[in-house]
Amino acid sequence: MRGCRRISSERLSHLINMIVIEVLTIQNYRTPSHAWGHGSFILFLTEITAMRPEAIKRVCTWLDISYKTMQRYVAGTAHPPRSICFALFHESSYGRQLGFAEAYNDRDILFRQINALRAEVRTLTASLTDAQAMLADAANKNGPTNGVANDSNYGVKPLTRKHHAFTAFKRRTVRRFH
Repeated sequence: MRGCRRISSERLSHLINMIVIEVLTIQNYRTPSHAWGHGSFILFLTEITAMRPEAIKRVCTWLDISYKTMQRYVAGTAHPPRSICFALFHESSYGRQLGFAEAYNDRDILFRQINALRAEVRTLTASLTDAQAMLADAANKNGPTNGVANDSNYGVKPLTRKHHAFTAFKRRTVRRFH
C-alpha cells in the first residue's frame, strides 16, 4: 500500500496491549498503581509461570513479545511496559481477587440502592394513599368544588333546601295564568 508506514511487531504488540488495558479500565476494572514496576512484574510473572522457561515462553507468545525481551525485563536491564505489568496483574491471583472483590462490592452497593428505592416507593405509595383519602374525605364533606379558588364560597357546599309548600304552589299557578 502506498503511503502507509509499516509498524514493527513489537510496536504493534505494545499498541494492542495498551488498547486491552484501556478496555479493562473502561469496563471498570481498576488496576492499582502499585501493580507497575520491576518488583511487581517479577512477582506476577513468578506467580503465573513459577519462572519455568517453557511457561515464560507461553506468556511471551500471549503478550506477543520475544523471549529475549522478556529476559531483559526479568534481568532489570529494560523496564517492562505498564501494559504488560497490568496484563500480568489481571492474570494473577491478585488481579482476579481484586475483580471478585469489586464485583461483590458493586453487587452489595446495588442491592442496598435497590432496597432504599423500594422503601422510598413504599413511603411514597403510603403518602399518595393518604392524600387520596384526604381528598375523598374533603369531597364528601364539602361536595363538588366549582368556581375559582379565591371565591369566598370556594369549597363550600351549597345548602339544598326544599321550598315551602306555598312557594311551590305559587310558582305553579303563576306560570299557568300568564
